[in-house]
Amino acid sequence: MSVSRRRTRQPGWPQSAQFRAIGRAAIAAWNARRPELPKCGARAKSTGEPCQQLALENGRCAWHGGKTGRKDQWHVPQWPSKSSPKASEKLNSKLRDRERQARKRAKRVAAMTPEERQRYEEWKRTHKPGPAGLRASERARRAQSRNARERFATMEEPFPQSAEAQALLDEIEHFKHMLGELNRLPKPAPETDELGVFG
Repeated sequence: MSVSRRRTRQPGWPQSAQFRAIGRAAIAAWNARRPELPKCGARAKSTGEPCQQLALENGRCAWHGGKTGRKDQWHVPQWPSKSSPKASEKLNSKLRDRERQARKRAKRVAAMTPEERQRYEEWKRTHKPGPAGLRASERARRAQSRNARERFATMEEPFPQSAEAQALLDEIEHFKHMLGELNRLPKPAPETDELGVFG
């Protein structure tokens, strides 16, 4: 009968006083620098105040869209790198999350009223993935088109032509008529100076 021995952990570098002192100094330096780092500017739902988590590259924390891709990678799935040691596990987890999100989205869409479904389709049409600048220019273009349609709809009659502009239009029509008359004239046969092979 074998007696199991409890392996005693030998004190090493991670358990040494010097290692702990280095760790405490690093944490103290980080806490001293933390207030100066940029904070997330999103508004927290729980308090209504701006979020105070540390911001990532795009100015938001990980909970408020900081991990969302920018520019051409906006709302594009970020797949794990194949060089990662757990690439297959991360990929399977990502695929399961996307399938779960698709089922939840389909359930929500099926429960929508016709008015809600129309607003949802309009939102999808106006929120295409892509750079923020491109989406902003597209919104500005739609606003300008809407403004132009409203102006033309309320316009009662076209602007009156000035006497000078009307005279120019009449002259253009006169020259067009003359050009048509010239095109209808028979064309003369082309003249040639050639006398033939016996000339």
